[in-house]
Formats: sequence, C-alpha cells, structure tokens
Amino acid sequence: MTEAVNAKETLAFLVAVKEPDEFTCIAVDDHYIDATGASEELMINRPLEDIFPPLEMKYLKKEYGRAIAARKPYTYRPRTSLKGNTVYLKTTLVPVFGENQACSHLIGLSEVEENSD
Repeated sequence: MTEAVNAKETLAFLVAVKEPDEFTCIAVDDHYIDATGASEELMINRPLEDIFPPLEMKYLKKEYGRAIAARKPYTYRPRTSLKGNTVYLKTTLVPVFGENQACSHLIGLSEVEENSD
C-alpha cells in the first residue's frame, strides 16, 4: 500500500446540498487530495456527478440522504479505491442545517479502517 493509504490522517471534505438529491463539492483538505490523487481543480465547486462514476454516485446519494434524514452525525463504512488500493473507510457525515431547517451542507470525515485489504 502507499504511504497515503496507510496514513492515520483524517480525510475531510465539505459538500453543499443544493436540492435533496443534488450535491456539490465545496472543499477538500490536503489529506484528501494526497490519498485520492485527485486535484483540487477536479473536485472544488463541481457537482458530485461530475466527480464520481454513476454506480458510486448512486451509493453516495443514498448515504448522504440517510445523513440528512437522521439530522445528526451519521457513519457508514464504504469500500473504495485509493491510488489503486482497495480500502475500507469509516466515514462520518455531519449535516448542517440553515435557518429554514433544510440541510445546506454535509461535513465529511473519513479514516482508513485497520482491517483494510
């Protein structure tokens, strides 16, 4: 595995919720960029549909919807590929609600699980 995948750093990201089913990446931290190999230009201010393949996007929409419906921090454990290595992440989404009680953002924090392949 690569050093970035083995690192214990938390990968952080911020997603804007435009509609209940429409999400835009607003920010990612340096650990996220290092672990995924993606560039900020590819991620920032882009709809998630432009970043992730359709099958992964379907899964993300389901998990993001669960976080919004829970109205509190929600944790799930996706399997994904980071720089060509299959890993399991522990991802926590924290929904942020505006004055109108609609979810405006999701704060995401992901850590590589110890039992990764």
